[in-house]
Amino acid sequence: MKKKYFVSTFLSFLLLTMFTISSFAQGNCNDLTSPIETQIGLSAQPSGFFVRSGTQQGRIFRDAIASTCPSKVYPGIFNAGSTYNYTAIRFFNSAAVPTCITVNFDPNSGGTPCATNGHAIIYQGAGGVSTTPYDPANQGANYLGDVGSSATQSFSATVAPGWFEVVFTNTSAVSNCSIRFSFAPNGGVIMCDMASGPIGACGTGFPKLIPASGTGGAGCTFPTLSPATVAATGNIGAGPGDYVLDFIEIDLIHTWASDLDIYLVSPGGAVTAELSTDNGGSTGLDAGAILVFDDDSANVITGWTGGAPAGDYRAEGGLLNTLFAGQSINGDWTLRICDDSGGDSGTLYNYCINFTQNSIVVGNPPTIICPADIVINNTAGTCGGVANFAGVAFDVEDGNISSSIVATPASGSTFPVGVTTVNLSVTDSDG
Repeated sequence: MKKKYFVSTFLSFLLLTMFTISSFAQGNCNDLTSPIETQIGLSAQPSGFFVRSGTQQGRIFRDAIASTCPSKVYPGIFNAGSTYNYTAIRFFNSAAVPTCITVNFDPNSGGTPCATNGHAIIYQGAGGVSTTPYDPANQGANYLGDVGSSATQSFSATVAPGWFEVVFTNTSAVSNCSIRFSFAPNGGVIMCDMASGPIGACGTGFPKLIPASGTGGAGCTFPTLSPATVAATGNIGAGPGDYVLDFIEIDLIHTWASDLDIYLVSPGGAVTAELSTDNGGSTGLDAGAILVFDDDSANVITGWTGGAPAGDYRAEGGLLNTLFAGQSINGDWTLRICDDSGGDSGTLYNYCINFTQNSIVVGNPPTIICPADIVINNTAGTCGGVANFAGVAFDVEDGNISSSIVATPASGSTFPVGVTTVNLSVTDSDG
């Protein structure tokens, strides 16, 4: 840990060195009352949030009823055969109890306003556990409420502690148009995707055909590939600051589930993990489903021989955190799906991968006791003078660490006539 101190030196035939302390605080996302702008169908906005986007078939019917807490009856799907863009933005309810939230929706502002071509909906999975509760292939699942129309207005829903998504969709045509939104004051319990929370990434360009061309066959000639790019840095492991691969979510449909061989490839391709090969029988994905792979699951994927899949499974090839131990999380985690038998096909609607960072235990920061102000005469015949000083630093865990103080410029330097800033810093054993 570092604390920075500043030294000012004033010379008017004298050198005056003054030591002051400045402190800084890092901002956070515990108040989202300011307008946030996004473009429907694009993942680049808003910057700093966890955003996923793509296309979907159909959109929620606008019934002109803005939802109120706790929730609203799902109004149903509209134009199921038409394609629309969507953008899903993740948030977190940090309260210990369910919270009534209000979203202020404005489709009439932003760079290219959506106007009547925008809609807003709130989704949350059971218990707030899922970081991606919105399923574009099943828009009624996990639904809590929506704005009811494409007018500038507010709508509300009650969210449990945990993760939820606010989703924005087109209503009349595929467009990357803009909307703005914000949350009503909530005491700071609604937060954006903080660095200390789960780190996730999703593929883009959905939906994708399975296989990528034709109806499959031996040799995986046309694999369906979906890279999810993780921007964070660090390695998978059990140590402080390492990352744990929490779970993988794959939203797909296929007319013969056991034709599929599903793999996860680490960034750079060093490790390929077998998630599922030839499971689900002939009917397992007929209606579409979300396959979840989690090391903590009690379900064995090879036991899935037909019908709807279980809520989660262990990967067929072994524990993911063991297979990927030591691998960097930074880069493209690529989902690879092979259809190894001809005659059937399907669609990949979404794929996401989620990590959590292990806790880093950090002790108390060190304290520096600054030297008193220094006033010296300039050296005769020169426009400067030598200033000598020493600070004292203490740390709860490490004791006296004065010898570790770094001063720039250093004590004993020649200070010119005028103002000189000296930076004093010290680093304890916590780093």
